[in-house]
Amino acid sequence: MPNVELSNIYHFQGKLARCNGFHGMGTDNRGNRLAWGTATTDYSYMAGEYWAGRRSRQSIFAHT
Repeated sequence: MPNVELSNIYHFQGKLARCNGFHGMGTDNRGNRLAWGTATTDYSYMAGEYWAGRRSRQSIFAHT
């Protein structure tokens, strides 16, 4: 989305991915079925450069 800050990490340059509403079924390492996520689950991924403490920093952030 142009001209919109998608995070509270400002002055960010890099890759950003956001998605929500993911839910479904998966399996664990023993083959047991597991439900994951909810209709309101929010996933975000950011990798790149941002400014904090008056200097440029590199980092990767992810959250669910």
